Amino acid sequence: RLQFWAGAAQADVPFPTEQITEFQFLSAEDFNEDMGGNSICGVVFDTVPKLCSVLAARGIGKEDRILELGAGMGLPGLWAALSSSAHVVLTDHHPGVLSLLRRNVALNNVDSSVEVHKLAWNEQPMWLSTSFTLVIGSDILYEEEWADDLFATASTALCPGGVFVMVNTLRSSKVGVPAMSASAAKHGLAWC
Repeated sequence: RLQFWAGAAQADVPFPTEQITEFQFLSAEDFNEDMGGNSICGVVFDTVPKLCSVLAARGIGKEDRILELGAGMGLPGLWAALSSSAHVVLTDHHPGVLSLLRRNVALNNVDSSVEVHKLAWNEQPMWLSTSFTLVIGSDILYEEEWADDLFATASTALCPGGVFVMVNTLRSSKVGVPAMSASAAKHGLAWC
């Protein structure tokens, strides 16, 4: 049973949950001048159920190493860890999100199989290189200028034969399939 701290309704997630919406554990340091980032810190987006469905159909094994980019509340990664015992690394760059991710990991008692790391897509830390069989993301690409860094990060993280699964809302032609396909191909990722 997946539990989470977030500002979302239970109907927003496709599996049994216990909704917890207490935010008093956040401190002023958890937020920054990015008001847009602060406002979406505890939101579960519509693409989360779709990504979980895709992962369930694909199948996840205990041997998988999964990286979730722009994890937000980390629900797809937490679901993967709980349903398969796979090793999962949840990442985001926003301090408030990182606090919520750590809280969700502890709440679900997956400390031994799930890590939380700060990661901006324009950074390539050593732990990222060719480490993951599966890289996932749910509604993470909002601006065309982020595409190159996103696909570069996914490509760097994947081990040979690894797969990147992203479910994204198409907001405009600038961040549509043609723009994403070109950027993915530039980094050796096939679009399907």
